[in-house]
Parts: sequence; structure tokens; C-alpha cells
Amino acid sequence: IMPATEAALIVTLKNTSVTDPILEAVSVYPNPFTTEIALNNLTNITKVSMVNAQGVTVRTLIPNGANELHLTVDNLPAGLYLVVLEHNGAKKTIRIVK
Repeated sequence: IMPATEAALIVTLKNTSVTDPILEAVSVYPNPFTTEIALNNLTNITKVSMVNAQGVTVRTLIPNGANELHLTVDNLPAGLYLVVLEHNGAKKTIRIVK
């Protein structure tokens, strides 16, 4: 029979979240929105998608170097939407409400 021993387990957690300054600079407004949303600081963004609460992509935009875009969304039903920004394989999601 082995004697009971005590051991201390030390766990060090490392924050592995990486922020992309290009993605962080993008702004989407107004929130909540009604007929139009504006997206700013898109110059280096490769793709913008708008996804509804069911996970269905309702809009996809390729900014092509544009710094600002206005998206007409008056035909979308009220609810929660996600704006998904893509840059060099990184993604950022912004929640917006109609």
C-alpha cells in the first residue's frame, strides 16, 4: 500500500486572443438601424457579410478598397444581425439590431 501524498497543481492560463487593428478600426452604425447601415474604415477589409439570427447570410460585400460603404437594409425583417468582417484570414463579428 502506497502512502497518500499531496501535490499542488499550478495552471497558468495564457491569453491567446489576438486583436487585429484593421478589424478593430471598423465601425458599423447606427445600431439599432432601420433602413440603412454605414460601415467605416473598410480600406483593408476583404469581405463583409451580414448574417441573420438563423445563420443565413443575407448580404455579402467586397469593399475593393473603399473606406466607407452604405448598405440599404430596409427590406430586412426586424431582428438581430451579425456583421462579419474578414481581413487576412481573421474575422470580427459585430452585433446589430433592426
